[in-house]
Amino acid sequence: MVFLVAVLSKVRDGRHFREFADSVAALRLLPAGMAGPVAVLVAGAELMVCALLVALPARAATACGLGLAAAMLGGFAAAIATGLRRGVTASCRCFGGSLSAPFGWHHVIRNVTLGLISLSGAYAVLQQPTTDLAALAVTAPFALLVAALTIRLDDLVELFRPVSTSGR
Repeated sequence: MVFLVAVLSKVRDGRHFREFADSVAALRLLPAGMAGPVAVLVAGAELMVCALLVALPARAATACGLGLAAAMLGGFAAAIATGLRRGVTASCRCFGGSLSAPFGWHHVIRNVTLGLISLSGAYAVLQQPTTDLAALAVTAPFALLVAALTIRLDDLVELFRPVSTSGR
């Protein structure tokens, strides 16, 4: 769900995709002119994760999708952490809606946590001989709740950010 919302928010129109590509460029980790191609690669890989995870009965495809997700999330975490250490104040356009939310350490924590969940999922898929539909039915609502909270993380961080009273 997280990758599906991420890719759809980026490719829904040209403006949102350009804003995402601009946020990639603003991290200043790539040579000039590479942000656009990397943004296309990221969106394509996010779509590939979704396609592989839809193939639920195919354990190998699911494990590959989870492995790709973990690798991407690790790369995102490393890129954001590097940008933060360099003092970059780029905005996170991961889900299209957080237009003014600057990258922060909560983005690194989010991506590392999701990466670990993805790795755990890949391991579980490879260890389980068959798909347990009862377990899937029990865990799906929890997974959807976690996905929704993850997608709206910037809003939650802003909601609990201390209010400045210095201007009163």
